[in-house]
Amino acid sequence: MMYHAVRWDAQPFVLRGLMTTPLGSSYFFVSSGFLLTYAYGAAFDADQMSLARFWARRFRRILPVYYIGLVVAIPLLLSAHDLSPPKLLATALLIQAWFPRVALYWNFPAWALSALAFFYLVLPAALGLTRRATVRALTVLAVGLWLLAVCLGVAYVRLSPDGLSTVDWHTRATWLNVFKFNPLVRLPEFLIGVAAGRCFLLRGGFGRFATVALASAVVVTIGALYGSALLPYPIAISGLLDPLLVVVVMSLATDGPVARALSHRTLVRLGQSSFCLYMVHAPLLYLGWTYAPPEWRHRPAYLLALILTITVIAVALYWWVERPITEWLATPRAVPERSVVGERPVTATD
Repeated sequence: MMYHAVRWDAQPFVLRGLMTTPLGSSYFFVSSGFLLTYAYGAAFDADQMSLARFWARRFRRILPVYYIGLVVAIPLLLSAHDLSPPKLLATALLIQAWFPRVALYWNFPAWALSALAFFYLVLPAALGLTRRATVRALTVLAVGLWLLAVCLGVAYVRLSPDGLSTVDWHTRATWLNVFKFNPLVRLPEFLIGVAAGRCFLLRGGFGRFATVALASAVVVTIGALYGSALLPYPIAISGLLDPLLVVVVMSLATDGPVARALSHRTLVRLGQSSFCLYMVHAPLLYLGWTYAPPEWRHRPAYLLALILTITVIAVALYWWVERPITEWLATPRAVPERSVVGERPVTATD
């Protein structure tokens, strides 16, 4: 949320260097691949995973919060003065990330859930292909996927398909949007997470070194962020830091002091509402920015209060809207029996 709340390219390098390379979507895709593999890998290998039930459960998880985000983002949609039926339909069907001119339509963070929906469909094939893979083979696979992702960024810079002299996080162009948002382009990051999840199931995490591994990865990631800020933007966001994100994810999954601290009830509840926060933060930031007095907009105190308010709203939406809807959708429904005139009721002795 801080990434969208502040214009970081106008800040000193000590802040700009840390924040102008967005890691959120990369972490989201890597961690999603890891967590889904950790949760379903063993059941899949034992042929106990129902694909229909898996897909139904996953889409029940994301669709309520997805549409809550679209409702909250209606003012953002209306402000754009672009009520295009094809774009509205693509966004409503969760396929907007496949179309470069639609990817950021309506509620722009929603593109990531559009990509995630595709990854849900891909996961069974990924689990099948890695079912008998060794740790060494999985490591080679992850490195190959990482190189592929980075090479795509290098290819964009070298070929310059949009003909732009400068590309940064403000830039919007057709091929840049394909590179940033298309599910096939982002698939390697998800599959890196799958490979990491498979390795974790085979070997476990970092054991007693989990805290050291996490601290080291965080420190190196911060240094790498400053370095990547000096690289061409498409290379910096190509998944360049995914190996460090894998270490972070595996460290957090390993039982240790940090994992136990993060399992505190308050933090767990905040984590449960993270999908909702992700989907509503952009439209709420827009409303808070648009209707605030101009002299408030750049005050740190106002931005902090706005971020805290949005967090509270997201938690409330999770507990009172998203969670009840998700539970209602997951509740089996009894099919009422059709009665026929003159036919006796069926009894237990029949």
